[in-house]
Amino acid sequence: MRKRKSAKNKFFDFLMRNKENIVNIIVILIIWGFLLSYFKPSLILSGTTTSGGDTGSHYYPAWYMKNYLLPHGKIIGWCPGWYAGFPIFQFYFPLPYVLMSILGYLIGLQVSFKLVTILGTFLLPLCAFFSMKFMKFKFPVPIIAAIFTLPFLFMEANSMWGGNIPSTLAGEFSYSLSLSLLVLFVGSLYKGIKENRYWIWNGILFALIFSTHVFTAIAGVLFSTFFLLINFKNLKALKKNFIYLFKMYSISFLLVAYWAVPLITKIGLHTKVQFIWNIESISKIIPEILVPFAALAAIGFLISLKEKNPKAIYLFYTIGLSGFLYFLAKYIGMSDIRFVPILQIILMITGSYGIYVLSKRLKAKWVLTFIILFLTIFWVNNHVSYIDNWIKWNYEGFESKAAYGQLHSLTEYLKELPPGRIDHEYSGTHNKFGTPRTFEDFPYFTGKPTLEGLYMESSLSSPFVFYLQSEISKTPTCPIPGETCMYFNPDKALQHMELFNIKYVVATSEKLKNAIENNSEYKFLKSFNEINVYEINNSGYVTIPKYKPVFMPKKNWKKESEEWYKDYMEVPIIFTDNLPKGEKYYTGEIKSIPKIPLKNKCNIEEEVKNEEVMIKTNCLNQPHWVKISYFPNWKAEGADIYLATPSFMMIYPHQEKVRLYYGKTYMDIIGEALTYIGIIIVVILLFSKKLNIKPKLEKTIKHIRNVK
Repeated sequence: MRKRKSAKNKFFDFLMRNKENIVNIIVILIIWGFLLSYFKPSLILSGTTTSGGDTGSHYYPAWYMKNYLLPHGKIIGWCPGWYAGFPIFQFYFPLPYVLMSILGYLIGLQVSFKLVTILGTFLLPLCAFFSMKFMKFKFPVPIIAAIFTLPFLFMEANSMWGGNIPSTLAGEFSYSLSLSLLVLFVGSLYKGIKENRYWIWNGILFALIFSTHVFTAIAGVLFSTFFLLINFKNLKALKKNFIYLFKMYSISFLLVAYWAVPLITKIGLHTKVQFIWNIESISKIIPEILVPFAALAAIGFLISLKEKNPKAIYLFYTIGLSGFLYFLAKYIGMSDIRFVPILQIILMITGSYGIYVLSKRLKAKWVLTFIILFLTIFWVNNHVSYIDNWIKWNYEGFESKAAYGQLHSLTEYLKELPPGRIDHEYSGTHNKFGTPRTFEDFPYFTGKPTLEGLYMESSLSSPFVFYLQSEISKTPTCPIPGETCMYFNPDKALQHMELFNIKYVVATSEKLKNAIENNSEYKFLKSFNEINVYEINNSGYVTIPKYKPVFMPKKNWKKESEEWYKDYMEVPIIFTDNLPKGEKYYTGEIKSIPKIPLKNKCNIEEEVKNEEVMIKTNCLNQPHWVKISYFPNWKAEGADIYLATPSFMMIYPHQEKVRLYYGKTYMDIIGEALTYIGIIIVVILLFSKKLNIKPKLEKTIKHIRNVK
């Protein structure tokens, strides 16, 4: 009996000593259990292709990363599936897709894709907990911070700004992951600065943030200015903090240089997309579901000022800076709405400090923690209306939709047709397949490229693609701010389809089908319920233009190219700052370019692969229009290569066989070299003690001196 009692006492003592840790673990498990009640494992682990919003379209880039880029030793490369080709992941965030692909080799891409899309959602409570823990906030502040992520996650006030579950379901899962890492970074940086440690780990963490979203990275950099401003009068502390930040960000830059260096140096070759959100009142930023927690944060702020608590002041500094970035963004060419979720989530977790100052004298804080947990879950559940249905819609996948049979028949038919680029009419009715953007996955379903896709910023051709969409769509999207759309005109669209070498057209609306049936250029192939497939007889990816091109400087090429495209001048314009010998710049009006016919009876053979085009021609030194988007990574063997209207390549072959291939620029090589250097430095620094490198290095240096 004594032994049994002794064992009970030991167990009780263990519980008392570890009470806070046990409460923390139980609460985190309950939070995850609550999340799993929405993200049901039966959906997440099912082998279906994720649909819904933009998320369904993200699957094709993940598939391309797993099946082409990584097997070829690449993270960034050329993708022919959208926009007449574009540099995939050069202007978008590669890390989530690398994770999906690597995990996909083990459990299949369909499941790994789902897991990574919800990773940020499940990490956010944990990151909030450790962030506050790193800043040494006393129990129960860290675990309440984790609890307070739930109202933010389940906030239904928006589905585009990022971070919350609706935004994640709409396709902003990369931002969600980055936001979670940013929340962790806020606390980890504070701990590292205060203890003058962990700068390597913080550098790695920031590299992960930057590799998942640039807006969170910008916020993170600016948040770190707190440690310079707070010690502005203490030069010794200021110097110490500056050196810490310099080392940390240097490591981060080296680790992401393979992507960041080309991104920075080629930024002029992307399409600018700036969304400015009209927020009429503070209730848009602090919706009803967040109000009680924002009030707690305000209480904490007032108390922190009175007590001069640096940790709390640091958090309120990040909130204020997030608000400042929101107001500043519109003036510096950035989308303002991306900074609002950062403000919201830090405000939420700061509310946990408000709870702490209000309950300082309460002894049984673990009881308070569970009360707050269940009250928060109750509050959240009463403010959720559509999230559970949207989760089911996304993760049951395309294959579970009632209209999947029609989609499968259509895509299987397109797959069996001869090679050719597809263009499709945009229609909201396509949502019955899983998302209105379903046909953007044609490259995945059919193996054939289509024009439209995600990542509008990534391609020079996207403005022209969506202009063409407006010519053949009953309900065009016009998604690029500042870019005008065309009125419905399938006859004129034929000129642009010829330019883009469109082989097949997929029509949905009666308006488009009726217009097409009256035009002999469109050949009807087959019908799949309300969807018709047509064929256009275009000449190929490599053609001789009808008229001799003119040369113009690159300075205003985008504006001039758009003007040329909208009226389709037919005479190509070559944009270059290195004028070929014997040529002159055209200086007149674009509408007045002289039409000088070219000999176009040429025998041209082409073989188009993902990152290579093989051409055989008997028309040497003649302009050849290559209807693939231009990018400086494209190199030519046996020809001179130029940027030409609208956003294509023009080559002048000087031998019969020409090879175009997607290679590397000097900036790509420099970026990769810096990343290899960064990895080596990190490995040496992390393992220097274990490998006993420092004493060995000192001994070697001493030996060299003795020899001298």
